[in-house]
Amino acid sequence: TWHGGVFTGRSGDHQAAVDESDFEWLAGFVERCGYFDWRDHYRPEFEVTDHPGYELEVVRTRRKKIVTQYATDEPPDFWVIAALVDGIAGRLEWTPKTKRR
Repeated sequence: TWHGGVFTGRSGDHQAAVDESDFEWLAGFVERCGYFDWRDHYRPEFEVTDHPGYELEVVRTRRKKIVTQYATDEPPDFWVIAALVDGIAGRLEWTPKTKRR
């Protein structure tokens, strides 16, 4: 699923189907890099303002974890996962998600 806010190519809620092998490949990398052992928040030790913040949410079976990053490059694999997700998502056929009544 995708929720696009302002300044995104797709605004609102969208959905797409991911190839099972792509999903397993990505999920395997997430496990190998120890994502679920990462801290929840990464920020520099000193005060920094006016930088973008990033959030990476992973849900697998009964596990859910959100890691946020602000003005830092830690943890190193944060950006690897984000790039892998973007690469897979860029190949998908997205459709607007319909709301249930």
